[in-house]
Amino acid sequence: MGEYLTVDGVVLRTVDFGESSRMLTVFTGEYGLISVRARGVRKAKSKMASCTQPFCYSRFELCKKSGEVYTLTGGGVLEAFYGLSGDLDAFYAAGYMGKMLLRVLQPDLPDPETLRLFLNSLYLLSNQKRDVRYIKCVFLLKLACIQGVMPDTFVKLHPDTMKALEHIQNSPMKTLFQFGVSAIILEELERISVQIEREFI
Repeated sequence: MGEYLTVDGVVLRTVDFGESSRMLTVFTGEYGLISVRARGVRKAKSKMASCTQPFCYSRFELCKKSGEVYTLTGGGVLEAFYGLSGDLDAFYAAGYMGKMLLRVLQPDLPDPETLRLFLNSLYLLSNQKRDVRYIKCVFLLKLACIQGVMPDTFVKLHPDTMKALEHIQNSPMKTLFQFGVSAIILEELERISVQIEREFI
């Protein structure tokens, strides 16, 4: 008897194997990172091919036998974020975010807050709602807050940069991206995010 599971998640990484199959790394809110074997999804007539694409948010129907990884048995796309494919900068930003998530997330560790952050960021990138640099920067800084690696103190920052950091740290997801910054403040926030990536992520 196998374990059956239906879960929603985003594909962070794919690795093709065999003639028509694919291994997926899927980020779920309930189970953190999970590995999924998707057999035959590279065939032209596969009904599940769409939900195995990078950055697709899908509902996965899975089966897991003892000692094995999950196997995809069914599923469907919830949100494809099609706009990413038409904007190279947005697509690369999504790839950067996925790379950061692969560094910090743990298998079998629930993290719904980080999943919502990622989904909101993908939505903004896909729909070109905000500047790509802004979305990428706010994503990393909020990720650092959620994962507990945001430094407690900063020195020699512009007062408006401090206000932006306070907003990122304290704001709920619903209003996280609802603030504006000048080009100078964005550059300062980017320098902080680069420092955090190098030292903590």
